[in-house]
Amino acid sequence: MEKIFLLITTIIFFACQHSTTQAAARPIMIQGAMGVETEEMIAALENPHEKIIHGRRFVSGTYKNVPVVISVTAIGPVNATVATVLGIENFKPAAIINQGTAGAHDPALHQFDMVIGEKSFHLDARVTEKEYPAIFSHTKLVGTYFCDSAKKTFESTIDYPADEKLLAVAREVLKDYKLGKVVEGKIATGQGWNRQAELINFFHEKFGSNCEEMETAAVAQVCKSFDVPFLGFRVISNSELHDETFDSNAPEFENFFSGEEQQKNSGINTSGICQKYALEIAVKAFQ
Repeated sequence: MEKIFLLITTIIFFACQHSTTQAAARPIMIQGAMGVETEEMIAALENPHEKIIHGRRFVSGTYKNVPVVISVTAIGPVNATVATVLGIENFKPAAIINQGTAGAHDPALHQFDMVIGEKSFHLDARVTEKEYPAIFSHTKLVGTYFCDSAKKTFESTIDYPADEKLLAVAREVLKDYKLGKVVEGKIATGQGWNRQAELINFFHEKFGSNCEEMETAAVAQVCKSFDVPFLGFRVISNSELHDETFDSNAPEFENFFSGEEQQKNSGINTSGICQKYALEIAVKAFQ
C-alpha cells in the first residue's frame, strides 16, 4: 500500500512539475504594424486573449500548442519601439519575430520574394558632408545606441544582426517556399516611404539594402538592449523599380494554408503569406 501511495505521489509530483513548466513557458512574440499584417495570425490562435496596453494591441493564445503573442505595433519606428518595450515587460517573450511587408531596394526582387533579415539598420541614421553642390556618394551611415547589459554601457552599431538560431529556423521553414525567391540580406528601416528610383538604387548600392520598411531595425535595437533573441523578415509587397504596387486587401484566412500558387494567381496579398510563415517559424523556434 505504501509503495502504491508513493508511486501515485511521484506521478502527481511530476505531472504538477510538467504542468508548471508548461504554464510558465515563455511565448514567442510576433509583430506586425497593421491589421493587414496581423489579422490572419490572430484568427489562427486558439484561446485568444486580447489586452490593450497604452493603446497597443496584444493578443495571446496558442498555435499548434505553442504559446504566441501577436503584437500590433502601429506603423513607424517609434511606435514599434514602444510596443516592443511594452511586450517585453508584460509578456517576457522568449524571442521576438518582426514581420510584414516591404518595398524592394534590390532590383532583382519582386512581389512575393522574401527577405530574411540577416541584418537590419536605420536608414535615417546617416550624415552628409557640408558641401555644395551635394554629392550623394558622400553620405555615410552612423551608428545608433543600445544598452550593453554585460558592460553596463551604451554602445553604438550600424547593423543589428538577427539571432543565429532564429536565422537557421527561418532558413529551414522557408526552404520550400514556392511563391518567389528567398534571400538573406539587409532590411532598411526608416520613417518615410522612398519612391524615387535614383534614391532607392543609391541606398541599395551604397548601403547594401535589399528592402525598406518602417519597424525592423527599431525592434532589433530594443531587443539587443533587453537581450531578447530577434528575427526580422519581410515579404516584398511592392517595387517602385518595377512599378509593382502594394495591395492591402487581405485574403480569407480559412483558405490561407493551402493552394498557395492558386491563391497567388487569384490575387492573394503578400502580407497574408508572410504571416503564415511567421507562425511556422515561431512553432519551430519554440521546439
